[in-house]
Amino acid sequence: MKKIQVIRTDRIRFLLSEIEQSIGLIQENFPQTGNYDDFINLGLLKDGLYKRLEYVLQCIFDICAIINRDLKLGIPQNDDDIIGNLVRSGIINPETGELLKDMKGLRNILVHQYGRINDLIVYDIFMTKMDDISSVVSQLENTLNSHK
Repeated sequence: MKKIQVIRTDRIRFLLSEIEQSIGLIQENFPQTGNYDDFINLGLLKDGLYKRLEYVLQCIFDICAIINRDLKLGIPQNDDDIIGNLVRSGIINPETGELLKDMKGLRNILVHQYGRINDLIVYDIFMTKMDDISSVVSQLENTLNSHK
């Protein structure tokens, strides 16, 4: 008899709602002009945007870890192992795996090198990569929906 694997859907749904709320706050508070100088001059608000982005990325990795553990995809040593397990099992595609690796690097910069963040790089991420983040979240939501 095959054992049914259960994913902690309530926890993942909570994290997904946190991601959605944080992305909304980022979009709401990012300068509507899209101007870099306006972004730089946000002061404390800019710091809040950085922390929200960090939180979004951490929630994404928490969801990945939950899926990896609950579906027993392998015992990971680190986030790269989790990403590899998700790709090998077909939960995410290889392109999303690469996006997650890039996001992991950004999260680590936001967490560990906060005082030395290159504002231009993070500004570019806010301007060009939020769709990538939404794409990753959509794939994780699809996984959740397929394991009801």
